[in-house]
Amino acid sequence: MVVEVTGMEKLCKVSDVPKATMKGFAVKGRQILVANIDGNFYSVDAICPHMNGYLPSGKLEKNEVVCPKHGARYDVMTGKLTKNVPAIMRWRPVVDRGICRRSGSRWNPTT
Repeated sequence: MVVEVTGMEKLCKVSDVPKATMKGFAVKGRQILVANIDGNFYSVDAICPHMNGYLPSGKLEKNEVVCPKHGARYDVMTGKLTKNVPAIMRWRPVVDRGICRRSGSRWNPTT
């Protein structure tokens, strides 16, 4: 029996995304990632909100997609961030005779 669902947008054929893989698709101008986890399909935004990494170019590890630009992980089943990347180091800027330089010590602006 085939059930016709109305009001839904076609993303892809089931055969386009084999088990344990993911693939990106464009739907009405939006990039969507479709993942097949043990025969169950999940779709999330395909663009990482941090650095605009194209998530389908990253790795799928179990139910997590790893951003190819900075390594953050998202659960494709929930869309939630599961591992963020460490904060970038901040250095105290020093201006000397019209040149901005980085000092040798890390900067903690709260101290």
